[in-house]
Amino acid sequence: MARTTRNTDLVLEKLRASDRALTAYQLLDRLRDEGLSGPPSIYRALARLIESGDVHRIESLNAFAACGHSACTSPVFALCVEGDRAIELVPPMRLEDIDLGAGAVNFEVSRAVIELQGICETCRRAHEENAPQP
Repeated sequence: MARTTRNTDLVLEKLRASDRALTAYQLLDRLRDEGLSGPPSIYRALARLIESGDVHRIESLNAFAACGHSACTSPVFALCVEGDRAIELVPPMRLEDIDLGAGAVNFEVSRAVIELQGICETCRRAHEENAPQP
């Protein structure tokens, strides 16, 4: 982790404690009592944490999640469309294959973001429990 500040420590702590990805404004709401009073403080802390690899931005949600794996450079997220959960996966494929495919069309990849949308086990079980019995 890069040089930490009080704000980066607070933001990272809140993201690690959450079972959901959080937007910058959700983080701000949760950290107001800690003295973080404006979006610039949150965004600066998030930028540092993303740069250090401790936090990932989830593009489709415009939200952030703490990294669940060490030294991951291309996160893969399973996003539950019902429960708003973001589950970081260990990539099931070789990310080098993405580079090879992109190289075949002369495209240089600077960053890969893979997001899978579906329903998590918790929400799926809730559906099954609430389904009418025949």
